[in-house]
Amino acid sequence: MIETLAKNWWFLAARGLFAVCFGLLALSLREWSHSTFFAAVAYTTIGVLFACFAVVAGFLTMLAALPDRGRGKHSWVLGLDGLATVVVGIVIMVVPAFSFVVLLRMMAIWAVVVGICEGVVATHLRRHIADEWLLGLAGFCSCAFGLLLFTFWPETSLALFYWMGAYAIFSGVIMAALSLRLRSFKHLKAAAHAPRL
Repeated sequence: MIETLAKNWWFLAARGLFAVCFGLLALSLREWSHSTFFAAVAYTTIGVLFACFAVVAGFLTMLAALPDRGRGKHSWVLGLDGLATVVVGIVIMVVPAFSFVVLLRMMAIWAVVVGICEGVVATHLRRHIADEWLLGLAGFCSCAFGLLLFTFWPETSLALFYWMGAYAIFSGVIMAALSLRLRSFKHLKAAAHAPRL
């Protein structure tokens, strides 16, 4: 699996970038969320943005998990991560009448599933790279975020936007950092197998 992810590292980098952009947009909409006039616009916008982010990020993750010549037998776990993300995004797009509460519940389920998948992938990476804890940390934070949405409901809608924005930015940065580590691993392995004169 490490060879597959190293080869497709830039898909993970792109996913991290999309997550950071979504987080920044969520934070930029936080002031609208408690406005009488703009609240509905803010909720609709964040739902559409999350759906678009989920579909794009999910496809990027599935592309990153595509095996090469039979390698990467454990990459299906990361592919499941991407598939779950795409499904959530498509469902939100197809059923636009979801309330904001239902949207957050779906986000919570998605975060737990993604977190478990990322944790499993991290256990397989630890034999090859020293920074596999980045993906493990991202998985833990995803699970924690999902469980937090289920168990502790924030008092204001403003806090919800803070939660979503902070989580997306943090997970995006972690994913981008892991992709750069995989890129370095790819170059080091290529140099090790290069013919010596």
